[in-house]
Amino acid sequence: MMMTFSGGMAGFLWSLMMILSMALPFLLIFWLLICLGGRLQDKKTGRQTPLEALKTRLARGEISLDDFRRLKEQIS
Repeated sequence: MMMTFSGGMAGFLWSLMMILSMALPFLLIFWLLICLGGRLQDKKTGRQTPLEALKTRLARGEISLDDFRRLKEQIS
């Protein structure tokens, strides 16, 4: 009687599948935390510095270049 044996490779593949099935949820949670953490960090630092606000107002045309220079000197 001949016993069927799979040559040893199937055992390796099953162990690899077990490792992947355990590591995949952890990697997914880690990736989600990284993505959400980046978004939360962006919201925290969403405030502009006074100089950035001046540059934005200049770019929109709300203030003139002379006003920009005068206000920049005042905040510096």
